Amino acid sequence: NLSAFFPRLFLGIPTLIQQHSSSNLALSLLVRVWSEFSRYYYLLAAPINFFKFSPPYSLSTALTDTVSLTEELEATSEAILDASLVKLDNSGAFVWSAFLQSANDNSITDLVLDSNNDLVIVGNYNGNVNFNPAGSFVLNSASRFVTFIWKLDVNRNLVAAGQFESGGANYCNAVEIDVNNDIYIGGKFRGGMDVDITGVSNVINSSNGSIYDAYLVKLNSALGHVYSKKLDSSNEDEIKDILINNANVFTFGVFQGTIDLNPDAATQYVTSNGDYDIFMQRFTDATLSSTSFSAVDFQIYPNPTSSILNINTDLNNFNYSIYSIDGKIVRQGNSQINQTSIDVSSLISGIYMLDVLTENNERSIQKFIKK
Repeated sequence: NLSAFFPRLFLGIPTLIQQHSSSNLALSLLVRVWSEFSRYYYLLAAPINFFKFSPPYSLSTALTDTVSLTEELEATSEAILDASLVKLDNSGAFVWSAFLQSANDNSITDLVLDSNNDLVIVGNYNGNVNFNPAGSFVLNSASRFVTFIWKLDVNRNLVAAGQFESGGANYCNAVEIDVNNDIYIGGKFRGGMDVDITGVSNVINSSNGSIYDAYLVKLNSALGHVYSKKLDSSNEDEIKDILINNANVFTFGVFQGTIDLNPDAATQYVTSNGDYDIFMQRFTDATLSSTSFSAVDFQIYPNPTSSILNINTDLNNFNYSIYSIDGKIVRQGNSQINQTSIDVSSLISGIYMLDVLTENNERSIQKFIKK
């Protein structure tokens, strides 16, 4: 039961595990990346198993009774594990695919969609890898495994890519985004690691060069460094997952030995019970508290509607935006009265999101259906 190990990815999300031993293909899982503004599925070579086959191999053969794909994949060699990403539409039809190939193993470990519908992908690689599916953008890991951050738009065009350079290896397990589309990345590292990929050096160091410490790095939407934190311990520790809830950043991980769970000046030491234990942390991120979700009291009616959507609220002044299911803004406006009406008759039938933002930066989102 994979949901026990990856609750954030698998809770309420359809998944698929298949094994094709005869074709030497280990197919990992089908993950639906949920977004308020998206109806796409992404098939990725997750950390448990990866596509492994002799080139060329038709993916449609491997995915019998699941989806029909015609693209042929070519791995670097049968012994190398290459990261693979396939996009399917809501009906299971093939949209596009992207691959990271090198002379060494590489993997995608997590991915998330931001509000612009850009796909933020993280993972680990070793060697030279081209991160541009439609051209050339090659990064080099200097003969060790490092974390990569890879952004693609909905059409598979490269938005940005970078890596955390280090004297020792570093690995990424999780990525999450907040309401500002800032990016949070967690994993483990050893030695010194430069967490600023924009060319400015910003190095954090593990407590011991021979063991791994957990790291949490925040980047802005352009992959610029915002802040970074690390956990010192007497043995190894790492962050396994991240959750953002309003101004709170939660991290979940494992540790062995004695660990300081407070990465700031104060200390909070905890000792494991012999083997690896689980930890959870909560940080307060002041930059997230500037926009408070679910703080706006308003009602919309009728819902569903065919023409007019009414907003009833005690607010004197607010701005609103209407998003289509694919994340596009289809209507914007503002009001300085307690009730306003929006003409949505020109919108095509479907599901939309109404985003209300007050002059005090309080925000709430409600879903409505256009008949």
